[in-house]
Amino acid sequence: MYAHIDSDFPLVNLNDATSPTRVSDHDPAVAYFTIPPIAGTVQLATTATLSKVPGGYQATVTVKNNGTGTGQNVQLTGATLGSANGTPIPQTLGDIAPGGGIVVTTVTYATTAASGSAVVERFTGSFTGGTFSGSLRVTLP
Repeated sequence: MYAHIDSDFPLVNLNDATSPTRVSDHDPAVAYFTIPPIAGTVQLATTATLSKVPGGYQATVTVKNNGTGTGQNVQLTGATLGSANGTPIPQTLGDIAPGGGIVVTTVTYATTAASGSAVVERFTGSFTGGTFSGSLRVTLP
C-alpha cells in the first residue's frame, strides 16, 4: 500500500502498470505491525512475622512480587506451622504489581507447641500461569 503524499496523479491509475502516473517516486510505502506485549516474569516470595495468640500463633504473611510482570489472581493455598494447618485457607490475594508490589494477610494456627520450639513454617500458593512456595525454620515466640 502506498500513501499518496507527493503525487499529483489520480488514484485511479494506481493499478495500471503501463502508466507512469500510477505512483510517484516520492510516495512512501506504508506498513502496519502488531507488536505483542512483552510478558514479564512473576517472582513471588513469602515472609511472615509470628506472634503468640490465645490457642496458638498468628502469622502476618507478606507476599512480594520481585518479578517484572504482574502476579494475577494470586491465592495463598496452603500454610503450615509444624504440623498445624493455618486458617483461613485458601485466601484470595488478588493481583500483585511487579517490582516489589506486596499483599499482606493474616493466618492463624491452632497449636499447643511451646514457645521457643523450632518448627518449619511453609506457604504455598498459585497465580495465573504458575505456583509459588516457601519454607523456613522458625523459633516460636
